[in-house]
Amino acid sequence: MNYNVFTAITILGFCCRFTNFLKDFNAEHMPQDAFTIKFIAAELKEKLLGGKISKITQPEKDMLAFIIYTACGSVKLEICLSAKQCRVNVAKTETPAPKVAPAFCMLLRKHLQNARIADIVQIDGERIV
Repeated sequence: MNYNVFTAITILGFCCRFTNFLKDFNAEHMPQDAFTIKFIAAELKEKLLGGKISKITQPEKDMLAFIIYTACGSVKLEICLSAKQCRVNVAKTETPAPKVAPAFCMLLRKHLQNARIADIVQIDGERIV
């Protein structure tokens, strides 16, 4: 069964306000309106569509990291659900994972590992991807 990473996370109860889409951690903050999210979703779709989720880690309590194999190579997608730094970004650096995965991370692995990303869409006029 094919899962969309963001749809699966939303189904599991995570609705995240996306503050910005960062190329790296030093980028300026972007507005978090639905108009901006539309372009973020389009860029993520361009990079990740058809990719295979190969590894899922939870380096921090409020952060998820996905390693996704795409036609262009391996991409690391980070989703941070922190109240102050809520973001989705493609990262170049490695974040160390804990030795024992938390229960939520294990649940995501069960349902999403080795799945292909079928689509990335923004819910009409909302800040949910």
